[in-house]
Amino acid sequence: MDNQEIYYIVTSKITVVIITFIASFCFSSLIKPFVLKKGVAWKVGVTYFCIILALYEMPWYIEKIAAYGISILAAFLVMSILDKRNIYQKIFLSVTFFSLRWLLLGIGNCIAKVVFYESMKFPGYFGNWWLQYIAFVLESLVDVATSFLLLYLSVWVIKRVYTYKQETVNRKEALLLCMPCILGILAYEVLQFYSKLYTEGTGESLFDIYGGYDLLCVCYYGVSFLTILTVVLLFQNLKARQMDQQQSILLQEQINDMERHIREVERLYQDIRSLKHDIGNHIMTLEGLYVKGEKEEAKKYVEKLQGQLLGTGLKIKSGNPVTDVILTEKCREAEKYGIDFQCKFYYPEETAINAFDVSIILNNAIMNGIEAAKQCEEPEINIISWRRKNVYMIKIENNYKNKIILGENNLPVSTKKEGCHGFGLANIRKIAQKYYGDIDISCENNRFILNIMLMCV
Repeated sequence: MDNQEIYYIVTSKITVVIITFIASFCFSSLIKPFVLKKGVAWKVGVTYFCIILALYEMPWYIEKIAAYGISILAAFLVMSILDKRNIYQKIFLSVTFFSLRWLLLGIGNCIAKVVFYESMKFPGYFGNWWLQYIAFVLESLVDVATSFLLLYLSVWVIKRVYTYKQETVNRKEALLLCMPCILGILAYEVLQFYSKLYTEGTGESLFDIYGGYDLLCVCYYGVSFLTILTVVLLFQNLKARQMDQQQSILLQEQINDMERHIREVERLYQDIRSLKHDIGNHIMTLEGLYVKGEKEEAKKYVEKLQGQLLGTGLKIKSGNPVTDVILTEKCREAEKYGIDFQCKFYYPEETAINAFDVSIILNNAIMNGIEAAKQCEEPEINIISWRRKNVYMIKIENNYKNKIILGENNLPVSTKKEGCHGFGLANIRKIAQKYYGDIDISCENNRFILNIMLMCV
């Protein structure tokens, strides 16, 4: 092996290492927003990088598509083992990157080939070895630059378009998302196969005979990427419509709850009015019993009257009839599950905070707390509120059994697979932001703590 050949081999290997590193970095960047556990993305990227280089250095030949397929499969297995949730979404991410890697590699190779052929037109090119080597280095640099630029931008666009990253993807949705990627890979292989077949049969390159062939390939690769992007965008729009429908259902349920609460308040006021109407008769009856000296009968009558008074009242007094009803109902529901329900909630009087908005906060937060606490051996829920000048705080704390994972928006990732899920805390945050506040969530020692801040304007 002469020195000239060593130069080419070293340059070629350095190019392969750099492009592989770029691909691994972009793969890690793609999956990072979709996985919740820290460190998973870079571990997957390292796996992908090491497997490709190991296959590249093997003493026996292996097809590129097989090598990349083995590498992406190994990366997928590592990703699935480290983060077991949403497997079908991980299949989509792996297949998509596999497709992008091939399609964008094809575009980069075509551009680098054009640069190489243009450099051959330099005067004295065929008689100057150094000029030929410089042309080869220039082609390699163009290949590296285009690989990084195209792959990084494509990954960035897909992450930007894919809005609902923590939403579960089912089997049919994964098949829909992967279909354009699979078709792109197959078409790439067909184009490369016929190009190779033509070269082996004629001894000449299609690029030499038909200069527009590579341009046609670049256009096809670009259209394939746009097809992948379009399908992802359509899928996200479909998800957005589904979530809007679910939020409408949830809003209707909340309106129904409010109507029920209002009817309960009206019933209580009617009972109170009836009691006030009869209070004169009750007093006259008690006076008659005491005049006759029937103290035992008077005592029984008073106890019966006290029972009526308790029946017309609510267990929890918060300063607002609507929140009184909600808290009393939730307290009864909690007691049904054996949950220790402690409430020191007080409605902020003489503020612009609407009782309907507070009812949404209490309904969603306490409902979530009951669902989590009832699975514990000693379930409990604590509700407290306080006001400091213009700041009104609500703190709801409950214990839980199952593991809670916070997503990128700092909201717990729902483990429910169907129904209107994942909107409760999001709606609470919207209410808080309406009053120039926000929510804070912490999970410590199997205790879920939700702090809600509202500004009293």
